[in-house]
Amino acid sequence: VAAAMRPIEPALIPIEAYTSRDYAEQENRKLWGKVWQAACRVEELPKVGDYVTYDIGEESIIVIRTDADTINGYYNVCLHRGRRLMEGCGHTNQFYCRFHGWSFALDGSVRAVPDEKMFYALDKDNCGLRPVVLDEWNKKANASKYGMVPRTSEPILPSKKILKLEEDFIPRQLQRDYDKTFGHNRH
Repeated sequence: VAAAMRPIEPALIPIEAYTSRDYAEQENRKLWGKVWQAACRVEELPKVGDYVTYDIGEESIIVIRTDADTINGYYNVCLHRGRRLMEGCGHTNQFYCRFHGWSFALDGSVRAVPDEKMFYALDKDNCGLRPVVLDEWNKKANASKYGMVPRTSEPILPSKKILKLEEDFIPRQLQRDYDKTFGHNRH
């Protein structure tokens, strides 16, 4: 117990973590799709139709309250032409693609397709918005791009095992600080 009360020495994070293009590319490719992202706070979405967009690397996600007890997440892209649907945050009763005017319901299903007959063999059931995995932890809506993240109640520290980076990218002291704080030994 006394060890848990000692102040933790600050970790020295190398400047490359903030300035290196290679480091950022490796994080995007190897890390961000495998760890939870705090996309927004739950209280940012008090009413049905309130949404925020959240970017993970080059991907964009819409996090939206779809009913009083449900928050869902979708990739922020129309599957027809790959256009972004929403920007920033706000309130909506539908998602709308400005390319051909397709609209989507809050549950991600296709709501309307103007001139639908022009889209030969259109299968609206397979053209809806693609969901992302969302979970709530500590009053935050947390998103995972690929759905490969186990649901957990503990925070996740970026791991060298995930990144497969050289030792100096994530110093040992940072891992030791995490272990001291949360009482885990992940070595």
